[in-house]
Amino acid sequence: MDSKIVKPKAVQFELRKVFGLGSRRSKVFCRLLNITASLKVKALSKPELSLLALTFSKAAPLNLFKDSLRRKQAGIFKKTMKLNSLKSGRLRRGLPVRGQRTHTNAQTSRLRLKNN
Repeated sequence: MDSKIVKPKAVQFELRKVFGLGSRRSKVFCRLLNITASLKVKALSKPELSLLALTFSKAAPLNLFKDSLRRKQAGIFKKTMKLNSLKSGRLRRGLPVRGQRTHTNAQTSRLRLKNN
């Protein structure tokens, strides 16, 4: 795995460090491997760690997490930028996209807009 795993923490919380794995998926991985979620990483045996790594390698082609998920998100972002819509224009200018207020909020994005 590419993510660093700190030994004293519980498995459930350490799995969240992998990009794309949140609390729900980390619990699912623990259940799938028959590992107690509250179990500490340092308490895992070598076969359990290797089984965990094997499960990650099998799930990677399904675009669930890590690099494949990043590539998928980048592709969606590029596709959105090619469209000539309001959303893509606001993305290009660095402004909030989902209808957030910009008169009194979003100072950082407006400053970036002003400096360019």
